Amino acid sequence: MRARDSQGLDPLRARVHHLTAMVAVGFGVLVVLVAVVAVLLSAPQRRLAHRLEDLGNRVAILEQGAGQAKPPGRAGVAPASPAQPTHHPGETRPTVPATLESPSPPAPVPGAETTAAPAPVVPPAAPSLPQPSPTPPEAAEPVGTTAAEAERTVVALVEGGAQRVVDERGHEVRQALEALAVLPGAPGSLSYAAQIAASELYLALGDFDPAGRYAVAALAGSPREPRALSLLAQICLRAGDFEKALRYAQEAAEAPGAPPETLLTLARAQVGAGKWPEAEGTLQRAVGMPAVAADAAALLAPRLLAVNRFAEAAEALARGRAEEPDRLDLIQLHARSLAGMGDYAACVPLAERAVQADPDDAATSLILGRALYETRQLPRATDLLRSLVAREPGNREALELLGLTLLANLNADDAAEVFEHLVKLAPDSAEAWHYLGVAEANADNCAVAQTAFRAALERQADRPETLFAQAVCLARAGDSAAAATALARAVQLQPDLAQRATEVPVLAKLGGDKATRRGKSGDGQ
Repeated sequence: MRARDSQGLDPLRARVHHLTAMVAVGFGVLVVLVAVVAVLLSAPQRRLAHRLEDLGNRVAILEQGAGQAKPPGRAGVAPASPAQPTHHPGETRPTVPATLESPSPPAPVPGAETTAAPAPVVPPAAPSLPQPSPTPPEAAEPVGTTAAEAERTVVALVEGGAQRVVDERGHEVRQALEALAVLPGAPGSLSYAAQIAASELYLALGDFDPAGRYAVAALAGSPREPRALSLLAQICLRAGDFEKALRYAQEAAEAPGAPPETLLTLARAQVGAGKWPEAEGTLQRAVGMPAVAADAAALLAPRLLAVNRFAEAAEALARGRAEEPDRLDLIQLHARSLAGMGDYAACVPLAERAVQADPDDAATSLILGRALYETRQLPRATDLLRSLVAREPGNREALELLGLTLLANLNADDAAEVFEHLVKLAPDSAEAWHYLGVAEANADNCAVAQTAFRAALERQADRPETLFAQAVCLARAGDSAAAATALARAVQLQPDLAQRATEVPVLAKLGGDKATRRGKSGDGQ
């Protein structure tokens, strides 16, 4: 009996063991696949982390030895390759930043209250930021040049300005950099001039990781060279590391033989670090220096205009334009500063040049329109402002100025239409209702004008100019008592209107002198 039972169970046990073995083998295969996928996915991240860690270590070593190292005897001598850092478990390593510089905010219209925002700028970086890597040696196209030729090519490319040559000959720049990258021992084996040139070109291309590596290599052999320090400061600015950028920039500006351009980098770092008074002083120095006066004025003027320091801005811009008289941004800023000073006669030719160069710039067109209005070139102002309003029907400043120009040109009906449109755009504006009332009064529509004046006073009860205009309109309508009350209140709020009232016949006929005396004595309350 037991023998038969045993024989019946043996096949079942064999099947169980077989299934168990298959499950174990499948699980083992799954574990191996997961491990392989994990290794494949982590390889790029490990390579990037290793590159950033190595570059950060080099910066740390250079910072520790900068005080003891000596600059090379000449700029073209190849520096020694930087020593390889020793890794200590658990130590904190600096990172190399890399972000794009923010564009400066647009400059305000003269008189407008705005807050100027600093425009930051660019070493080595956080992994969360995109860092384009240079073309690997195996992917570079063979160029058939010697090491000396490759270095000379890269150095020659930056002579006309790195950003300009990148914009105009970007493909050629990348080929030259690829040829340089495949040279044995690059970047440490290259000459200082080639390291600096390559860093500048990579920076202009927006490839901050190689830009930082070439700058670090240059600094390894020349720890006090201002160009290498300034490049590292620019890379830090691009990454938003303003404190480190400020330190590098200060060292660059204080180094012997520092070029004037280091002052611009220092000023940007000071602005980024929130040290605007120091930045202003730096830019004021730079404005008086050849080669950088124009750039310094372009950085300094918007801040001065934002706080209504128009005369100082105009002086700085005049120096900058002496260096680059046809530079459009300086012409635009100079026109704004002159308009802010009230020198509209000098503003007109500059604003005209700016509008001819950039007809779509509404801000400069508005400045020219104001200058033409103030210099009583009314037909030209009307044509310009009509064109601007046609392009931007919601531009309230342009509408107001067009309406005032039409009024000054004794075209009250058209002015009333313009101010009606302005009131629709800004129904809560006491000023818009006031101008509508003035236009309707000049068009002899006193009833409509009174409605507009009341709407203006509902929104701002103590507007002396509205009360004065209302008094004129009431006097024309024959309501002497109401006119005298409005005039008295206007004079009480703005005493110089008393003299003006004596020059308006309709107010003089209704006892304007008496009304103004009442206003001065307080009887009009």
